[in-house]
Amino acid sequence: MLKMHRVIHTVILIVCLLTPTMIPSLGVSALVGVVMASQLLLGHAPTRRNGMAALLSALPTPLTIVAPLFADHRWWQRVVLSGALAVVWALVWPALQWIVVIAVAGMSLYAPSQRDAWRWYIPWVQLAALQAWPQWWDVGVFVISLSLVGVTLWQRRPELVRWIIVMLVLALNTGAGLAVVPWAMVVAVVRAPWLLVVVVWATMTALVAAGSAVAVIGGLIALVMVAPHLTWPIPWRVVAVWLLWALVPITATEARLQTSLSAFGRLWGDGALTMVNAAQQAVATVPWLAMVATLVVLGSVAVQWRDEDRHVE
Repeated sequence: MLKMHRVIHTVILIVCLLTPTMIPSLGVSALVGVVMASQLLLGHAPTRRNGMAALLSALPTPLTIVAPLFADHRWWQRVVLSGALAVVWALVWPALQWIVVIAVAGMSLYAPSQRDAWRWYIPWVQLAALQAWPQWWDVGVFVISLSLVGVTLWQRRPELVRWIIVMLVLALNTGAGLAVVPWAMVVAVVRAPWLLVVVVWATMTALVAAGSAVAVIGGLIALVMVAPHLTWPIPWRVVAVWLLWALVPITATEARLQTSLSAFGRLWGDGALTMVNAAQQAVATVPWLAMVATLVVLGSVAVQWRDEDRHVE
């Protein structure tokens, strides 16, 4: 039984690595796959039953509405998620569909520590793959998310900030923002400061690509706040996840959601992560060298911080 469990996990990991670049129709599954592959590397994956239910929920078919019912969560959570997926595939007023999926995504704030709390965003991404946002709704959700980030930072509730960042990058409605979504989901579930540094950098880049350069100031503040929580040496599992993120861009997800995403700020992965507009002109680049320098500086600050604390004691 244990051997079969390992085989299933290995197959899931292989599928996670292949679908993001090879099968556009499975774009939503690709996003979920990158998240699950990252969690497997970090040793923080959901149970086999919950993981399979989430993967089945992300398939491009109305039959996915029954998939959440096979998970082992509380019955009302399974019913809510199944109902949200039913609304996605139903012929109802589009505005009602978007209200439902955004509200259900907010359930991630109810139980932020669940290993598959990202499942609440599957109906949102499924709907985005089927239809475009109502006019200006994405802007409204982005502004609300940005405001909530400020409020939760002021209340010192980092577990909620991380999930609101997921909502924020989804509301950017660009390929650049979409590329950060699975990374942000992993960081929201797994408390890994070194991964959070990369997510903050990538989020700032996506904001610049979308024309929201002012929000970068908040990102710089977030980097300073992360510094005291960094520890040396960097865990090898974190390095493995960095390599996974760098080598497996979610191009299939972007292809699946192409009709929904705005044209500005698409992700172009060709040895580097560069944000390009509809005319293929580079508008921003994830600064890998600057990120490395930031990691070194923040790590040095963290070490110095702990040395000072010991000296005071």
